[in-house]
Amino acid sequence: MLLDETTFLLYVISGTSFLLLLTSAIVSFIFIYQKRIYKKHQELVRVENIRQQSIIEAIITTKETEKRRIAHELHDEIGSHLTYLKMKLIHLDIKEDIRNELKQEISELGASLKRITNEMLPAVLDEFGFEKAMEYLVKKLNESKSTYFHLHPMNMVDIPLDKSHTHSLYLTIKELLTNIQKHAQAKEVNLSIKNKRDMLQIIIEDDGIPFRANEYYPTNKKSLGLSTIQGRLLQLRASMHWEPRNKPGNKLTILIKSNAS
Repeated sequence: MLLDETTFLLYVISGTSFLLLLTSAIVSFIFIYQKRIYKKHQELVRVENIRQQSIIEAIITTKETEKRRIAHELHDEIGSHLTYLKMKLIHLDIKEDIRNELKQEISELGASLKRITNEMLPAVLDEFGFEKAMEYLVKKLNESKSTYFHLHPMNMVDIPLDKSHTHSLYLTIKELLTNIQKHAQAKEVNLSIKNKRDMLQIIIEDDGIPFRANEYYPTNKKSLGLSTIQGRLLQLRASMHWEPRNKPGNKLTILIKSNAS
């Protein structure tokens, strides 16, 4: 009888051990399977993010290319026609006051054309580089005299971005500064751009009305300008931190890794 009880206990212990091993194997299998599913999901998310990033970059690149094409056509075609009209006007048999009035109109059209094409395709950026372009932008913004823009000296030998990304960064900063001028009611804006080792840091500080991103553009719908800025930041693989303050003023920081290009 004792042998039978011992044998029974051995069976119970063996069976229990087997069940424990089986349970452990099942749990391990489930854990490994879930881990593989999670990794697969993460990979799909990564691939989708890359796909969306590629689409955004393609859209922005196409838009900027088209803007450059239109700017060149406006400058070359309409600019040459305005010059021709100005020359033709000299030989027309008309009263001198009318001639002068028409010359003035043509000159104003030429100035407007130059302003529009320069906004679409900032020549100073291509000809003199990012630093000079930023100095010129701040100078033009200060002409309004409603807000004083101060550009701190840049401690950068060269901006660590290729030409297309540099153009996107310039347009992003221009859009941000212009909208601060329009909406923040700031008296002073400080712009700092620094190349710190593997990171490009842009800091914009103002003393205007504290705001959040959804208050930055006075519309119920998401602003096209804000969407464009976000799209360009995605293209640059940049992060943007908006810091409204309790006291008057705002601080905006943009960080771009040097390998963004």
